[in-house]
Amino acid sequence: MRDRNHTLRGTKIPNHVNYVVTFTEHYIAAQKMMQLLTARTKSVTKTLIAKFPDTAKRLSAHGMGPLSPVATNEQENGRQLNRRVELVIPIA
Repeated sequence: MRDRNHTLRGTKIPNHVNYVVTFTEHYIAAQKMMQLLTARTKSVTKTLIAKFPDTAKRLSAHGMGPLSPVATNEQENGRQLNRRVELVIPIA
């Protein structure tokens, strides 16, 4: 865990930007999807900033909606997998 904390804090790549990316399934209305994505993204970003205050300027939040599903949306368990947040940290 220590190594991941140092990467998030930027000691390995001083001026990089970390991306908080949220996804959802495509079975909900567009307006509700955007509300969910916005709330989820804000919540995760707020939590990361609380834990790692020095990363606030290097976090960029994005809602991707139903793009890039990791499972089928045909069944509930697949839709659950598609409701996710990913933290993208550049390594070089």
